[in-house]
Amino acid sequence: MSIPTRLMVALCSLILLWGIAPVSFADEMTDVADAIGVTPEPADYVLVLDTSGSMTKDGAWSKAVAAVSGLAGSLGPGDRLSVVTFDEFTDLAWEGEHPIDVAALTAALPSVPEGERTDIGAGLAAALDVLERPEAHGLSAVVLMTDGEITTEPDSPYKTMGSPAWNELAGRAAALGGDTAAFALGLAQVTDAAAMQRVFPGADLVADGVEIVDYLSGLSREVLLHRIDGALAPDNGAQLEISWKDDAVTISSPMTLVPVQLTELTLSDGAGTVEADGPVVLGPGESVTLPVEVASGFAGEATLVGTVTSPWQATLSQLAFTLPTLSSAALSVAAVEPTPRESAAVTPALEPEPEREEDETGSWSFPGFFWPTLAGAGLVAALGVWLAMAARPRMSGSLSLEGHGHRREIGLAGRRMVLPENPLGIRGHVSGRRGVTPVRVRLVSSEGPRLKQGLANGQPVTMGDATVMWQDERSVLEARLGLRTPG
Repeated sequence: MSIPTRLMVALCSLILLWGIAPVSFADEMTDVADAIGVTPEPADYVLVLDTSGSMTKDGAWSKAVAAVSGLAGSLGPGDRLSVVTFDEFTDLAWEGEHPIDVAALTAALPSVPEGERTDIGAGLAAALDVLERPEAHGLSAVVLMTDGEITTEPDSPYKTMGSPAWNELAGRAAALGGDTAAFALGLAQVTDAAAMQRVFPGADLVADGVEIVDYLSGLSREVLLHRIDGALAPDNGAQLEISWKDDAVTISSPMTLVPVQLTELTLSDGAGTVEADGPVVLGPGESVTLPVEVASGFAGEATLVGTVTSPWQATLSQLAFTLPTLSSAALSVAAVEPTPRESAAVTPALEPEPEREEDETGSWSFPGFFWPTLAGAGLVAALGVWLAMAARPRMSGSLSLEGHGHRREIGLAGRRMVLPENPLGIRGHVSGRRGVTPVRVRLVSSEGPRLKQGLANGQPVTMGDATVMWQDERSVLEARLGLRTPG
């Protein structure tokens, strides 16, 4: 397939998906995975399914069975699926390898859930039994699905999450030899699905309101995203290095894998301009030196300002990944006009020979087709980002973060916001959405727990030892007038 044809296919796919799902580029995600060395491999999928009687309410059980079937049909060669059911008892109800007989799988599940308890700890213990077997794959995903809060028999070791047995589960999970992605799907507004993070601190929480059939059908992509996230972790939050010399600025990328793109470069406070012929793309470890022209008569200190994005923007936006910013290193300018240089000079280890298409310096490079198609791919990606942003409604109200003796309230505006620095060490972004959960967050704590879900008004959600809550403008006003207690 030619490059223009690939771009047209990506654009047509974007249009077909418009209004159905958040805009994403499967080709870009797989290209990113290839570029960083994340290769496909078989995985174990362990589904931990609540079979207590309450699962008969609001169609939760039929949704769960449909979601199990969707997951089974989406697995690839070598993948294995195990289904653990739990109430007051646990059972390894079914297991098999791709291709999976979906009819046999659904027949192995209870036609009606009739359990009297919801012993989540026992269910997770049974899942760990599966993952600890010698034949287990190095890559795995464990998914908890429940509609209730923890209720156990009096003699259960998992009666409360403060029980020593929960520490043992966490220790067993930490000792797993491979790479395990963990997910918790709450099938009601109030559940103890967050108990998953007690065992797997990095588990993603998916709240009620998400189409779980679609979510589980796409779980293999979530696992790929999890692996990309782990590979990119050393670059997450890294900062560009800025240095000044005479009438030029040098920008260096400390990234080991992620390319960055700089646009709208200038000096702060109208102090002058930076001469760059279009966007500046820096591969990992690369530097660029750009001429600076200081405004006539300016004297004092100026900083470099601009916008930092990445050619991998569509994939990074699905992660709690913080792109670098331009540092605050200042240029001190005396009241003397500098002589501007004529052109920018990129400063890799060795200058490439003229008229050569390949870089023989041995430095990092993209796949061969990447640079010639950067402009076209950037256009498609920019269109996708614009469409995704236009689909999001504007946010309002307030997002509160509370824990460890701190409380931070953040006023929301626009369609998407990156969380400011806060004493709880939580980072990520919040965006507007349509439906019963008008705000969606994708957050990660410095202690490990992650949160990825929509938030309903006034419904607190736990994130490790922290609590996250969104309130609309009216609720915020009532709280300030003393008519309502926050949280």
